[in-house]
Amino acid sequence: MRSIGTCARGSNSSGIALGGLRADRKVLRGSKQDGAPVLRLLALAAHESGTVLAQRAAGDGDDVTAVLILLTEVPLAGRSVMMDAGILHIEAT
Repeated sequence: MRSIGTCARGSNSSGIALGGLRADRKVLRGSKQDGAPVLRLLALAAHESGTVLAQRAAGDGDDVTAVLILLTEVPLAGRSVMMDAGILHIEAT
């Protein structure tokens, strides 16, 4: 079993480099109450293990800023990062 710290450093206990990462957005069910906006979380996870390496709330619904901050919190060298295009979608008002 791999520890979160080991995954975040980019290799497992055998020293084998990890592959891709994925960014995922979730809306917490039941979080929109009393006029408050829904709570959206963005997470960065390792493909192979599914281990969440970093997670952040999207303040004011700003998914782009939240995912950019997440990408600075883990090593990216030699890794591919996948995410749903909806994370980068900016609504026109």
